[in-house]
Amino acid sequence: MGRSVGTNTNGQRALLTMVLAVGALALASGCRGQGGVTTPTRDAGASATTCATTQDCGGAGVCVAGLCQQVTSCNEDSECAGEGKVCHQDRFFCVDCDGRDGQCDTNFRCQFDFTCAEVTTSTMSQRNCTSSCTDRSMCNADQVCDGDMGQCCDPPRRCRSPADCPASQPECNGANGSCFGGDGCFDDNECEQQPGCAGGLCECDIVGQGPGTCVARMAECANDMDCDLNGQYDGKYCSLGMPPPRCLAAPMCTDSVACSRLGLICDMDSASPSFGRCRTGAPCPMGNECGAQQVCVGGQCVGENCSNNPGLCGANEMCDGVSLTCVPVQGGTCTQDAECQAGYYCNLNQSQCMVGCRDNSECGGGICNAMHQCEQPAGGLCGACATDADCPAGASCKDITGQMKCYEDCNTFTGQDCMIDPSATCFITVCSCL
Repeated sequence: MGRSVGTNTNGQRALLTMVLAVGALALASGCRGQGGVTTPTRDAGASATTCATTQDCGGAGVCVAGLCQQVTSCNEDSECAGEGKVCHQDRFFCVDCDGRDGQCDTNFRCQFDFTCAEVTTSTMSQRNCTSSCTDRSMCNADQVCDGDMGQCCDPPRRCRSPADCPASQPECNGANGSCFGGDGCFDDNECEQQPGCAGGLCECDIVGQGPGTCVARMAECANDMDCDLNGQYDGKYCSLGMPPPRCLAAPMCTDSVACSRLGLICDMDSASPSFGRCRTGAPCPMGNECGAQQVCVGGQCVGENCSNNPGLCGANEMCDGVSLTCVPVQGGTCTQDAECQAGYYCNLNQSQCMVGCRDNSECGGGICNAMHQCEQPAGGLCGACATDADCPAGASCKDITGQMKCYEDCNTFTGQDCMIDPSATCFITVCSCL
């Protein structure tokens, strides 16, 4: 049943074949047993009329994504099958898609105007190549010698070995895929300014008198017990979610929401030495091993919040991205997006302003899907991924909200800010994704 974007007129999809007048649309919502169409108006080749609400269309269709569109009313998918479409589950007219699985082809997503749009490959994966080469010394200082192509090319978006790095930054930080080096160091602090080393990710490796070279810091621990001092709890946890794992001070807590940003849980056992502090949760290979105020994410129990468990929020609540708690929906009632503040759209089913995008222009090169959430190209920042190798340098593949995405690395403890997307918010070790 998958479909890709069809032909369009002046950049917009051809107007649908029949019209649903405002009064008939209201009737369809109130009396669903009477599917059908309204009086036809202009033909599909006519120029589209812009609108803010359906009333602006004057009976010549409904307002969808800012354009008056002729539509066929319906009650179920079978009534739209002749047009190769589906019946929108909430609005009761035929559309290409309404966000349900399997409605769009592979690499296509259902976007805000209920059409299937292609999720293109990130431009970050495109590389420019120039002259032929056999090793890096034959290329410019900002290029690498691509062994497969035998050409001097831009470095890959993520390095796996020094061969992927240019002469100007000849070392590869395997922790986050960034190239660095080129300048000597005499202590670990001098590595902080090297690309890919902020937040203590590197250490200065000195042989002889020096200077040394900044290299990826080795892992300090494999679990929280490795951070004990002489076998006794020392108020630290092992940062397994922030490579390389290190022993860091465990924050105080009273509930697991405070620990969830770190991918930890709050120890509520009064007999435990780490009582009242964040600690690493238990593994959850079956997905049902976690306790109260916990949820299984990526095979590990972490603190429950409204981001990793949206069901915590009620119908008139939304998840606050800063506190990760449910808060009342802001903005009151609405009939169109323009009545909502920036970063919100008008949910016509509830007549409420809800957090989300309005159209693709708000998604930084991605698409605004049918759920009004920005979806980025695979391999790009905040895009889908399977491993760190799918992400650009400075980003890691993590499951924070139940979906593997490329999150930019940051660190609120060391002051490492979000640099790739300065508008993002640093949540302890990862930058936010809309």
